[in-house]
Amino acid sequence: LILNEQKKAIRQGYVVKAQLLDNRNFNFVMSPELQDWQEEEIHKNVIIDGEYPKTAIVQSSDFISQVFIEQTMEDTNQTVGKLRYFSNIKDAKDWLLGNN
Repeated sequence: LILNEQKKAIRQGYVVKAQLLDNRNFNFVMSPELQDWQEEEIHKNVIIDGEYPKTAIVQSSDFISQVFIEQTMEDTNQTVGKLRYFSNIKDAKDWLLGNN
């Protein structure tokens, strides 16, 4: 549901400059099909003029789920320096806002 709302906002012209992805309760394994959908429908569409938005991801406590998240969000030339993983919301927000 949340990814569909993000997709809708992007289609309406909303530009994502920074995003906080709270995956603390993400406790399921993403199927290859869902990973592909997320890549095609969300990941590629938040890139504006070759720029990926600054993205803070609060990690899932489930190791396997976190591995799948990292595979889906793997670093590319576009995400280097703009994608970081955190164990808590405060540190993620501070990094996004440049408060650290």
